[in-house]
Order: sequence, then structure tokens, then C-alpha cells
Amino acid sequence: MAVTTVPIVNFLDYLSQNPDPYNDCDVISVTHAKNLDSRVKHEYLHLIIRHRTTNRWRRLLAERQNTQDQVIIGFWPWVDQGGSASSSSGPVALGDLEVPNPLLMRNLHFEPLNLQSVAKVLLEVHRQKPDYNFFFANCYWYSDTVFQIFKGMARGTQYRKWSWLSFRGIPLILAFSALQAAIKFKKEMETVLEGANSKADGAEKQNEDAGSKDALETHKAPGDAANSDVSVFEENALPDEIHVSESTKFAMEQVSVISNLDEPAILRVTKERKEEISAFSALVLANPEKEANLAFFESCLSSSKEAEVGQGTHPDPFVDKLVARVVEIGSAEAPSKEEEARYEEAIRAFAGAVLRQVRQDGVVF
Repeated sequence: MAVTTVPIVNFLDYLSQNPDPYNDCDVISVTHAKNLDSRVKHEYLHLIIRHRTTNRWRRLLAERQNTQDQVIIGFWPWVDQGGSASSSSGPVALGDLEVPNPLLMRNLHFEPLNLQSVAKVLLEVHRQKPDYNFFFANCYWYSDTVFQIFKGMARGTQYRKWSWLSFRGIPLILAFSALQAAIKFKKEMETVLEGANSKADGAEKQNEDAGSKDALETHKAPGDAANSDVSVFEENALPDEIHVSESTKFAMEQVSVISNLDEPAILRVTKERKEEISAFSALVLANPEKEANLAFFESCLSSSKEAEVGQGTHPDPFVDKLVARVVEIGSAEAPSKEEEARYEEAIRAFAGAVLRQVRQDGVVF
């Protein structure tokens, strides 16, 4: 399957030009992740979309690059509710050089949101802050903001967090040799797993009915749509995400990244982030509509009835030690608690501004 990158400004047009299957799709989950492959640990979002009729699912990546906001389609093929993919690459194309090596930070699973409505929200985020800015409109800001917007617009949300969330706002920068070693180890490990899985799949395929129809026709969604969402996410999409993140962490442990951090880069990026959040906070909190935006966002949160679930929240000794070391390295240049609190307030205010506007534009949530 070809990988397609669609600028956010063209996303609605792309959906309208591809009505089959996207007219019948909902977004049911968003995951905030870091990418081990990236030198600065680029942050992005996985969106899980589900086809209402067939109950098949796939991921889209939503992210801010320095040239544009975009979604990426095609890393993961359509996967049926039983967990089998519509192509031989499987739910995650293991070993594909284009596939990120994710470190999961947090997730929201929620009642279905219309895909076109989500596209309008992403477009509004871009409209209000269209240009990449190294200090206050970068990939970290984008992921933070869009995740908060999902918290405000979604209903029936279940919130998960993983130990890697401690690195939100903390630069995790490995020495180049350690980064390459971790990626190489992970690819070698996945190659072994792929070989084992291929043998198992071949044995299973011999028992399949040669006349079976395409998965889009045969795997219908159960009658209860809410139960369908739970089945797709809990039994298939979430375990797949966790597996890939855990294998990434295992590779990092094997190459002793705690003793192979790029300390000068961590100190530099920590200082840059302090400037970044201060600039963004000053800009947003000076808006005369700040209080109205905050109030609207809080009203959205009060309607969402978020529930935190326990999975993934247990402390991880390896991650805890890694966080402690990175914090120690950057402590001289780190933002204060007050500066962090102002940044969180600014993110909520910006999210409120976006949600107010899309509500006025007719988006239902």
C-alpha cells in the first residue's frame, strides 16, 4: 500500500474525493507518541479510524512538520475486527523504514467522532496558527494542543497514560551512536518476529476456506456500535500500539541509553523549550478572549466525563531512571513550575478558541 501524505489544508478535499470508504468512518481514539527515530524525538498523534459498516480500522498520523501540518495515510492498512490485515504487512509494517518507532505517552478512547468533523478541527488549528515556529508552534505544541482539543470535544472518554508521558516537555536526546544501535537492534528483533509470524500465518491460511469473500464484505460490525468500538480498540488497535512501544523501549534498554545521552543537546533544547513555552503563553494569555476561551474549554471538559483507566499507568523503573537523568542534565535551564502552569493554561485557552470557532461553524460535538 502506497503511503500518502496529505497537507491539512487539503484533507477535507481528500476525504470528499475518496468517499469510499471515508464517508462512513469515525475516529474512535487518539494516541500521543514520540518517535525514537527522530533526533529530537518528534511528537505526533495516531488517530484510529473505524469503518462503520465493516468495523475495519486503520491509523492516520497527524503531525506538524516545519513545512506544513499534515496527515499520513498508508503506514497501516485496513485491518478487520479479528486483527488480520488486508495486506501482508499486518497492522504495523514491521521493518518498514518509513514507520515510526513510537514511545507511547497517552491515549484517549472515546465515542465515535465523525472523520470529517475531526478534519475540520485540524484545519481550524492550522488556520489559527498556520506557520511552524521553532519556539512556540512546533511539533510538541501541535501534539499537546490537538490532544487537549480531543479531550474537550470527545464524549465518553477513557484516558490512559504511560511512563513515557514523563518526557512530555523534557528532551530525550540520545547520542547518535546509541540511537542508531537501538534502531538496528529493534529492526533485527522485528525481522525475527516477522519470520515466526509468517510461518504461523502460512499454516493458518491452509485451513481457510479458499472461497471466502473479501474482509470488507465478511467482517460486519456487531449490532451494538459502542461494543464494536471497544472490540476494535481494546482487542486489536491498543495491543498493537503497546507491543510496538514496548519493543522500542526494550531496544533502548539493550543499548544502555541512560549512559549514552547527548548531554549538551539536552541542555540546549531544555533552554529552548523554556523560551518556547514562555513565548506561547505570553501570546495566548494576552488575547482579550482568553477568559471566554478558557471558560468554553472547561465547559466542554465538564461534558466529556473522562474516566482514567489503569492500564499503562504503572511506574517503569527504566523510564523513571531515564527521566531522572535527563531532568538532572537540563535542570539549570528548565522552566519553573509557574512557567509550566502558565503554559498549560495557554494550551487550554487555545483549545477553547478552536472549539468555539468550529462550534460556530457547525461542527457537532
